[in-house]
Amino acid sequence: MNYPITKLTVPLIGGIYCGFTFPVSLWNTFIILAACLALLIVFRLKSKIATSHYFGIFILFIFFVLGCINAKIHTLENPKHYSYHYKNGDTISFRIYKKLKSTNYSYRYQAHLLKINEAPCMGKVLLNIYKDSSNTGFKPPKIDYLYQTTNSLTEITPPLNPHQFNYKAYLAHQGIYSQLKLGIEDISLKSTSIKTVQGIAGKLRDNINKVLKTYPYKTETAILNALLLGQRDEINSQTYQDYASAGAIQLLAISGLHIGIILLILQFLLAPLKHTKYGRVASLVLILACLWSFAVLTGLSASVVRAVTMFSFISYALQLKKGSNIYHAIISSMFILLLFWPAFIFDVGFQLSYIAVFGIVWIQPLMEKYWSPKHRITNYFWKLITVSFAAQLSVLPLSLYYFHQFPGLFFLSNIVLIPFMGTILGLGIIVIILAGANSLPYFLGKIFFELIGLMNSFVGWVAGHEAFVFKEIPFNFYKMAASYILIIAFVSWLKKRKQHIFLVTIGSSLLLIVAFLYEGHQTLKKERLVIFHKSRNSLWGTQHGNRLLINDTLYKTNSTIKDFCIGENINDIAYVPFKKNFSFKNYDILIIDSTEVNYKNLHPDIVLLANSPKINLERFIKKAKPKRIIADGSNYKFLIALWKASCKKEKLPFHYTGEMGACIIE
Repeated sequence: MNYPITKLTVPLIGGIYCGFTFPVSLWNTFIILAACLALLIVFRLKSKIATSHYFGIFILFIFFVLGCINAKIHTLENPKHYSYHYKNGDTISFRIYKKLKSTNYSYRYQAHLLKINEAPCMGKVLLNIYKDSSNTGFKPPKIDYLYQTTNSLTEITPPLNPHQFNYKAYLAHQGIYSQLKLGIEDISLKSTSIKTVQGIAGKLRDNINKVLKTYPYKTETAILNALLLGQRDEINSQTYQDYASAGAIQLLAISGLHIGIILLILQFLLAPLKHTKYGRVASLVLILACLWSFAVLTGLSASVVRAVTMFSFISYALQLKKGSNIYHAIISSMFILLLFWPAFIFDVGFQLSYIAVFGIVWIQPLMEKYWSPKHRITNYFWKLITVSFAAQLSVLPLSLYYFHQFPGLFFLSNIVLIPFMGTILGLGIIVIILAGANSLPYFLGKIFFELIGLMNSFVGWVAGHEAFVFKEIPFNFYKMAASYILIIAFVSWLKKRKQHIFLVTIGSSLLLIVAFLYEGHQTLKKERLVIFHKSRNSLWGTQHGNRLLINDTLYKTNSTIKDFCIGENINDIAYVPFKKNFSFKNYDILIIDSTEVNYKNLHPDIVLLANSPKINLERFIKKAKPKRIIADGSNYKFLIALWKASCKKEKLPFHYTGEMGACIIE
């Protein structure tokens, strides 16, 4: 904690969070920074102030402001951003920089906006190009391809149901606020020249894949692309789910695990250099060159840059042979990354990576000392188990908070797969180098793919033991925070065995219990009707504490219901056939759908329109005088427009779930 970079990183993170969260003007933050720097010069000239604690606090405040500015520069606050210059109908020039997983209906990419008409601009957009089987001459875009279009930028749709993944917020933290939805006929190709590092790397990966795809191993090739080339877009959903259930999902994204193993391989290969005069320096230079060359090959994706930066600092610390420098290296790499990519603080991979590494460095030595096996092989596997448990314990609260599941057999997956990964990565690097040079012997590629097939089979076997995969675990922010306080307090007590730390540990345990009780109490108080949005279907239900009564017989397979129940701590779901006219709390509710029902003499407070009923809504409103009209996702769009106009004419609130999201009546 006395390391200066640690002290500067904390206010930097606070400033970044405030910069992304609160609507503070970029120019106002610049003015504050200029005033701070002027005061800094004045304070520095006065020795009494310069040596006091107040001067240190002032420095921390400056880094807080720097964090805020850094965040604002990466948001819409930047005056060069396209949002300040764009109008519907303008000609947009954009360059593709990242390929995403395609769907059955469209190719998906991320692109940099370069010009609005002829004026330079900056900013990123999500790009969807609809597939057209009739246009056989269209070639899917490659990284660095330059296009133009006059189609309008559109808003990214926010989540329409409670507790769904907020893809709009996720993209916003990457600086993406708009999207382009284009048909093949809507774009014109202006350039196919490769100008960036990502483009060169993409072309090299394409050449490698031309060789690899001559082998009849489609799933294995997709795994290789994820393990060594940083491309996960070809992995099928079943394989991805198997790795998640087996607790091995980290293998499918190049992370600290991969870079750490590559670092160990490089250290082993370059060990003889250490006996020469400048061997340590030469070894460090070669290791850094190899790590960053690998990062370039993968297209400098965020996860790879993060991992390589971290292990570049760790490699430097290891060369100094000072254990305490490992902590400093981790903190320093975090500081550098946040200076250049402030949105990393919202990145789940960034959070999990750093917490896992901190956990391994801090907790694993404590676990290891409780047993020292004399046999070398036993000692190796004991270390592997302690590393696995330390990492899993460190990320457990965060994993439960984000993913709501826990793979009970994670230790088995790690014991088998992590040693196996050394062979996979070492042989895989040889395979991609030879494939890139178009000199890969067929038998070598076959051996490599068979090894990946064995790994996939083992992962599938572990994932098949569903009794050990704990899913749909409600875990909110307060539980996560209380869990981390408890873990930190308990490990600190194990290390120092002091009474006051033990009391803090007991208090942390009570705090976690209070978090569970508070959530349960809040859940039991809730009584509400929820009308979800589901395209081409009607989906609604009533929540009574931790029980949900739903109108859908397929609720067990409905992801919308699952997400809602996890987020609301609901553990009892049941199907109930709702009547077309029922009361909830003080509201009389009428459901009008395509079936024939006599509702002429009814006077409901709330009307739900479902399954595109044939109704003259304007006439009905005048007669029944409802207080609110709701239309769900089962209705035709043209009817929605008519109903919205009728409600506007009658000055009646109209809620369409396809635009405004789920309607919750409490």
